[in-house]
Amino acid sequence: MYRDFMLGKIALIKETYLLYLIIALFFLLPYERIPSYELAGYTIKLSYIVALILILVSLPRFISVFSKLKLGTSDKALLSFWLAGLFSIQFSPDPGKSFVVLALWLFMIILYLLISRYLSDRIVREKAITALLITTAIVIVFGLYQFIGDSLGLPQNLTGLRNEYLKTIFGFPRIQSVNLEPLYFGNFLFVPFFLAASRYVEQKKPIGAYWWLLVGILINVILGISRGVYLALAVSLVAYLVILIRRFKAGRQVTGIILAVVAAVAISLSLIAGLDGKAALRNFLGHAQVNDVSTGESIPSRVNNYEIAGQLIVLKPIFGHGPGSYAVKAPQISNFPWLSKIVNNEYFELIVETGFIGLFLFLLFILTAFNEVATRYRITKNQENKGTILALICGAAAILIQYNFFSTLYIIYIWVFWALMKSFAVTGESLDE
Repeated sequence: MYRDFMLGKIALIKETYLLYLIIALFFLLPYERIPSYELAGYTIKLSYIVALILILVSLPRFISVFSKLKLGTSDKALLSFWLAGLFSIQFSPDPGKSFVVLALWLFMIILYLLISRYLSDRIVREKAITALLITTAIVIVFGLYQFIGDSLGLPQNLTGLRNEYLKTIFGFPRIQSVNLEPLYFGNFLFVPFFLAASRYVEQKKPIGAYWWLLVGILINVILGISRGVYLALAVSLVAYLVILIRRFKAGRQVTGIILAVVAAVAISLSLIAGLDGKAALRNFLGHAQVNDVSTGESIPSRVNNYEIAGQLIVLKPIFGHGPGSYAVKAPQISNFPWLSKIVNNEYFELIVETGFIGLFLFLLFILTAFNEVATRYRITKNQENKGTILALICGAAAILIQYNFFSTLYIIYIWVFWALMKSFAVTGESLDE
């Protein structure tokens, strides 16, 4: 029974409510802002509610088998990272806030451990991926509606755009869809993009539903105009295409993906020029090429936060100032005009809050998790499984690249995506079937 529970067979095939909860969780992952509810300074999100229910119904059995659970190296590194955060609370300027942040980290870790085991069942994993791709199609259509609607003058209560992303700010709208910011929305789209690409490669059709899904995702990314997203996706996509050519001999599919990129760029530029005018197009190209480095707020804000992070790191380099402490400490030593509540670099923020010990353990978790999954990639002969694993590795890598430009560790979809990738390394089934 222990083995079946942890591998997700009896728990998900016979207890279908768990299967429905996992499908619901994957479907609700992108809805970080719309719909959501503000309560006592916290944003209540549907995905968090479903995740909490899933943990609560699973926790009794999970606790009973935890002592027998075969933790991999990456799991041990992750739990050690959390313990490092717990130890660093003694240095926190606001222990209450640190305990809240640490509790959110623990919530994500438990969810990660559960989901990675549940998704080891191939049927459950495929249903979860299908739910993710369906909801991605919905939110990118909504994103296009946002762009067109704001360009045509629809009010905010109909488009859902925040003030910062209206046409009146940049001369063209920035797509954020149902997420908080274009930056986070683009980050969410990495894994669905590569999963859609893997399905496109398997489908072996020059033009089909997955090709159009690729185009739609790319249009939303382009019109979100987050340069960190651009960079992360470009690097990961180049690596992905090279592997497709060298390992999968998928030259035709690579050509199709490149055509999807070209089509998305052409459609995006046409939408800006057609709906917002040539001046808006010039403005867009200027932002995309970082021509606003001296006049925009994004880059100076990040530089200022990096400088403050550096000063805080010097003060407590080994164990840090405690989880969530940057938002408390930074205003005390800074009078910069641009200063956010986060460092906007996850790796710097981890050093500030958990020291170099915490960063080392987090990177150990990431590297060992990648190694465990890459090992499964190498030994399986099933091309479909290889394609999915490769897509998840590239999507996860893109998230980690973009973590150089934003910093929030307890984002639920990131941990669910990492769990989806990890599930291939804990599976009890043969991946060659």
